[in-house]
Amino acid sequence: AVAFNDDGTIAGVWFDASNETSGKGQQVSDDKSFAESFKGLTSVDGVDTIAGATLSSTAAKTADGDAVAAFAQLKKGA
Repeated sequence: AVAFNDDGTIAGVWFDASNETSGKGQQVSDDKSFAESFKGLTSVDGVDTIAGATLSSTAAKTADGDAVAAFAQLKKGA
């Protein structure tokens, strides 16, 4: 889940990695610094993936990037 501020910056993110491999993909939700690295951004460019959970963290970045694009579209139409 991604929450946005009125100015389009990311207010916060939450990842459900409960179906991911324990100790690997679950790092996406367990590593709070990963979620914190999105705060205040308007793009996911420059957010690093998590070593050992590259596929899961890349998927999380992609999903957040899609949410950013969707929010921008909604703001345009508002």
